[in-house]
Amino acid sequence: MRQALVHMGVHCNRRLPLAEVASIAQMSPFHFSRLFHRMVGVTFQDHLVRLRLRNAEHLIQRDPSAPLIRIAAQTGFGTLRSLQDHYRRFYGCPPSQG
Repeated sequence: MRQALVHMGVHCNRRLPLAEVASIAQMSPFHFSRLFHRMVGVTFQDHLVRLRLRNAEHLIQRDPSAPLIRIAAQTGFGTLRSLQDHYRRFYGCPPSQG
């Protein structure tokens, strides 16, 4: 599981399928998903979103004038809308006010 978590941290800024990470842990996606949730406390997808949000928050704080669409692409969200929705849900405010 440790290798899978490290892999997620390193590669969270790109499309990262559950099957890819499960194979690193040498498990089926189903078994990995159940074990991941039990050990980490959140689902695979929720953890991935949180990693991406932390990266986005760091980039926003480092350069508040950076275009949010660029930050969305750099952090794996793909679209500005996706970044905005996840950011607002997690932090309670839009990224422009973060």
